[in-house]
Amino acid sequence: MMMCKICGERAESFGKTMVLGKYLVNYYLCQNCGFIQTEEPYWLNEAYSDAIADSDIGLVGRNVLLNKTVTAILSTCFPKCELFLDYGGGYGMFVRLMRDSGFNFEWFDKYCENLFAKSFEKSKEHYNLVTAFELFEHLSNPMEEIRQLILLGDNILFTTLLVPNSVPKVSDWWYYAPHGGQHVSFYTERALQYIAKSFDLHYVGYRDIHLFSKKPIGRWKFSFAIRFASWLNRLKRKKSLLKKDYKMITGMDL
Repeated sequence: MMMCKICGERAESFGKTMVLGKYLVNYYLCQNCGFIQTEEPYWLNEAYSDAIADSDIGLVGRNVLLNKTVTAILSTCFPKCELFLDYGGGYGMFVRLMRDSGFNFEWFDKYCENLFAKSFEKSKEHYNLVTAFELFEHLSNPMEEIRQLILLGDNILFTTLLVPNSVPKVSDWWYYAPHGGQHVSFYTERALQYIAKSFDLHYVGYRDIHLFSKKPIGRWKFSFAIRFASWLNRLKRKKSLLKKDYKMITGMDL
């Protein structure tokens, strides 16, 4: 038995599997909020010897899709926000795509080299909105690490797959991803609601895209932006920052 890292209630072991192909690890299910956690992840330094897992072959396509989706969400739900941070930004591809789409994004990642968003690293203490894509499942101390995120931004837009209603065995759900060893926390909507309430925030989610916000955003509005992103983006186009960024970096016009 462990105590749930989200709500503090009892979490019972419900399965074991081999992590990184060599460590037999217990997985625990909270009886209250449904959050799933591994035993204390002593293997993380080894798991992060490569910041991006070899199996993450969907990285490019995911960033392109997120660019379209987040553009629609920001234009629809946060039209007055001007300063954004991509936390856990990987190689910086998403930041570059969003700047090309006219949004003033900066980059931060503790583990990964910035390849595509150089000169646009985190420079502020606070942002209107922070994005955190495929990050929450990596958090070994989620409440503390989410608290740090909230200190950085008024709103947190993030992606993570929710635990299915019928809790899958450790061997039956690809998102546990034990081969890579980096996924250690898995959420239900109930767990995310608990987190939002703990920090006096509002929660809304649609599919695998979620939002913690200072002011409530209606689910219909949030889901509409996601479902009709391509159409909305044709109606609302911002001026790309590409030329401005090029001149800032090189001193020359593009």
